[in-house]
Amino acid sequence: MRARGSKSYDLVLVHGLLNIHRWSRRFLERCVEQWGSGRVYVVYLNPPLQIWRKQLGHGTVTFIGRNDLTAGTRTVDVQAQDLAAKVRALRSRCGLSRPFSVIAHSMGGIVARRYMADHPEEVAAVVTLGTPHHGSPLAEHYRWLGSLLGAKGAFANLTPSWLARFNQEHPPDRYGPVYTVRGYGRPGRDWGVLGELLVGGAHLHWLCGTRSDGLVPEGSAVIEGAVHIADLPGYHHLDLVRRPEVADLCARYLP
Repeated sequence: MRARGSKSYDLVLVHGLLNIHRWSRRFLERCVEQWGSGRVYVVYLNPPLQIWRKQLGHGTVTFIGRNDLTAGTRTVDVQAQDLAAKVRALRSRCGLSRPFSVIAHSMGGIVARRYMADHPEEVAAVVTLGTPHHGSPLAEHYRWLGSLLGAKGAFANLTPSWLARFNQEHPPDRYGPVYTVRGYGRPGRDWGVLGELLVGGAHLHWLCGTRSDGLVPEGSAVIEGAVHIADLPGYHHLDLVRRPEVADLCARYLP
């Protein structure tokens, strides 16, 4: 059963690199409060198209794809094609609205922008959370790790040089409203899932001389042509998908 809530359009959530930083239950429950039961969709960027629903709080959330580390491993172009396939399936089988709103985390923001380039009529607006719009030096330095994790294509598309070309071809203000949110972590103190924020934050702080959310340099989380809506001190990269007040922030800007 679909309860409308106060929003004009349904909400699609797009994860980041390797799907390693996952939407928390509290974040999803807050999205249901804002958008209504049956109007929140979580997309996993891998080929499978299986759909399932889960009761969260006072409503249901719809999921499509496989929730594992095969999601978010391939190039931006391929992930954007996966997103397009998921949108078609959700519309035909679940009645996803046209257009819909997007909250995208990390690399998911780049994928959402690429999707918008081919489907500008589909997206009402997107909020990017800790998205490396200008890339990250970590993608260059740890490219070997991308190969080890089966994410060579994704890592290659997160380098500053690749994103510079991407931004020339796909400026964010060409296709629709893009809003940015930037977190600030604590170098040497944040952990993450496997210690990635500890290593990444220290690398960016000590070797690159920049503040960050643990993975994304502060200058990369914003971009000309997008509207920057918030800096969140004390929110590291993983906090952006776990803390429910971030969902509230997004809801204030998404139609």
